[in-house]
Amino acid sequence: IILVTPHIDAFSLEGDYFEKRSLTEEGPLFYQVISADGVSLYIHWSKMMVPNSNDLHYTYYFSKPGKDYLLDIKGTLYPFSGPSSFKSIFRGEARKQVRKYLRQHRLKFREAGTGEYAGLLGFIAGLPQWEEGQ
Repeated sequence: IILVTPHIDAFSLEGDYFEKRSLTEEGPLFYQVISADGVSLYIHWSKMMVPNSNDLHYTYYFSKPGKDYLLDIKGTLYPFSGPSSFKSIFRGEARKQVRKYLRQHRLKFREAGTGEYAGLLGFIAGLPQWEEGQ
């Protein structure tokens, strides 16, 4: 899908919601937005066109999708790339509970679906240990 970005601010695709946001120094990008109980996850999806020298008909192919993650808790954005950096967002008992949740639900960030992310966000929102500044 190629979007005419000056004319589109948001769209839905197969039940997932995407919104144009300026969350990093890269400027406005489209992010998949998943929210639950005041906690939001922004996922920027990307693919690269890679030259294909082995095929005369198809000179390029698309790489596997890449994801960049931003977790928004109480208006503070926390970038992360996978389970280790995600757990490092939290401190003390909250980190232990997040680690336990990820292990019990066998959540793999690169393979998870919208429902799995929403469940994780709801869990995070309910953490009593989460305090401002952690």
